[in-house]
Amino acid sequence: MKKRFIPLTGILIFFCSYSCSIDSQSDSAAANQPNIVLIISDDQSWTDYSFMGHEFIQTPRIDQLASEGLTFTYGYTTAPLCSPALASIVTGLYPYQHGILGNDPVFDLIPVRKSIPMNG
Repeated sequence: MKKRFIPLTGILIFFCSYSCSIDSQSDSAAANQPNIVLIISDDQSWTDYSFMGHEFIQTPRIDQLASEGLTFTYGYTTAPLCSPALASIVTGLYPYQHGILGNDPVFDLIPVRKSIPMNG
């Protein structure tokens, strides 16, 4: 029993030390990766921001984010409605695949009971 214990202990120590070195490497790699924040605004045209050239609308905080980050000036949406487009962003699927095709929820129609005729 003691002969098997030593090799198993050695293998266990090797895998623990190997996994710890992988964790320290991934921590240093994660520190070098940028933070990504996706900001989506609804019911606005691409021209409704001052950083995109609108002459009346003032968006100073969004302008600052745009100047310090990245803007998608040639974006594409999978649907002209917000609910299917947002569902596509979250799932990575087209609207016909995830089934959200409109902004209003679709309810199954409940059959209406026929009224009982009254005698008299």
